[in-house]
Amino acid sequence: MWNRISAIQIKGGTNNIINSIAIVEKGGEEINKRLADLELMLQNEEAEDNKLRQLYVGKWNRATSNSLNYQYFQTIQDYKAKLITARSCDIQIKMNIMENIKYFEL
Repeated sequence: MWNRISAIQIKGGTNNIINSIAIVEKGGEEINKRLADLELMLQNEEAEDNKLRQLYVGKWNRATSNSLNYQYFQTIQDYKAKLITARSCDIQIKMNIMENIKYFEL
């Protein structure tokens, strides 16, 4: 146990732990933003497809954007669910660390 505490102190002690937690939180926010951006891009493409389909009735013969992009929407939803799970775990870990942070300064 003392070796673990010593290793933490060598790496910068509690400041390093707090900085690491902040980096993880910022990473989660960035991932969430990127997933939202991807989802918006797909929604915009679908809206454009629908508009062109109405404009060129009978001439726009390709498969609908909705059917082509379904797998991508599903993948984004899967990643969002995994991110929610990861963030929940991160919160629990952060709480545990903050409750015990005083012991790292021994």
